[in-house]
Amino acid sequence: MSEILKALAELESDTANFDYRFKDFPFYYIASIQKRLQDNLAQSLRPHGVNPQEWRILASLNETDGLSTTEISAMTLLERSRVSRITDSMRDRDWITKQDNCTDKRFSLAFLTKSGRDKFSEILPVVCSVHKKLLHGFDESEAQLFIGFLRRVNHNALP
Repeated sequence: MSEILKALAELESDTANFDYRFKDFPFYYIASIQKRLQDNLAQSLRPHGVNPQEWRILASLNETDGLSTTEISAMTLLERSRVSRITDSMRDRDWITKQDNCTDKRFSLAFLTKSGRDKFSEILPVVCSVHKKLLHGFDESEAQLFIGFLRRVNHNALP
């Protein structure tokens, strides 16, 4: 059993004598990586007039066009109200258009415009460069293994 798993088992059985240091656990690093990724993306995207949340929405709609605010929220891990505000701003910049949902008039669907697709294409190399920097030193098999581990942890985090 690894030292981390031993420590977690010890914590479950005897919290009074457990010497907890949050930097000894992988989830500290996941949070740290996410924060640094967002900071790096914000800095890299700023000259293009895009922030990381807008990028996530552009990428989601590029992958699956015609999504509701709820669907975009689920894909981007952003709050629905925030997605609504951001997509309104993106519509004002002609990156997306909103259309009534044929099956449920209470919800509109967002679609990328030509300008939105152009913006996505413009910034995709910037985002790839940031991601490549974070995976520096990994060979292909290590990168795939790492992604597999993250998917497993993500799955385990489901309620």
